[in-house]
Amino acid sequence: MAGNRQADRRFRRQIAAQRARFCGNPPDGPGDTDHSVSRIELFGGWRYGVPMSEADQPTVDAAEDAQTPPRERLIESAKNLFCRYGINSVGVDAIVERAGTAKTTLYKLFGSKDGLVEAVLDQEGRAWRSWFLTAIDGPGGSARERLDRIGPALKIWFGRDDFFGCPFINAVGESDKTDDRMRTLAIAHKTIVIERLSALCAEAAVPEPEQTAHTIGLIMDGAIVMALITRDPSAADVAARACAAVIPPP
Repeated sequence: MAGNRQADRRFRRQIAAQRARFCGNPPDGPGDTDHSVSRIELFGGWRYGVPMSEADQPTVDAAEDAQTPPRERLIESAKNLFCRYGINSVGVDAIVERAGTAKTTLYKLFGSKDGLVEAVLDQEGRAWRSWFLTAIDGPGGSARERLDRIGPALKIWFGRDDFFGCPFINAVGESDKTDDRMRTLAIAHKTIVIERLSALCAEAAVPEPEQTAHTIGLIMDGAIVMALITRDPSAADVAARACAAVIPPP
């Protein structure tokens, strides 16, 4: 497993060199995160569900767990690499080396790198939706109170060191713009979120709840991109104010 860690370090150095060449040195990381909202119950994926108090605790990479099935190791390794470095920047060799599997195993399980990308997006989408919907609905309260939790929930996510933006937005941005495959996956993911927001808007007696839900979704997407570019969790505060502006007071 030491070889996997060394390969990962080599890969990160290569990516860092490419980024320095084209983009210059990366900016400093985000400042202190506001932990006052960390009492929100968070569940779901490993990047979304870890309580803030445990965020800095060391974790065991799936590739280092010999009991983990190859499919899970490949998805976990690909997820970590794709989210951080980008889908197009990561080759099959890097994935199988980190996962500790053979290249033939990847092709047998997923058919191709594209098949693995789709499996990663499916798992990431399920994890994020589980986290987000639990974050706004879990504590209970009125529909308006649940909608008001959107900003604080996003701020927790944006403040994490492993926040790399929305994997669906990133995937569409990297893909061939004439290929609808990534766009279809992204729309399916966002439709589930918008449907829940629409139901909450209707319950809160918001006029035109479907249109308002789409507006909130647009605000969220903008905040995600803003936080990814600036590395500033306060993008969530801007989103919270924008959401409040489109939801009439009770």
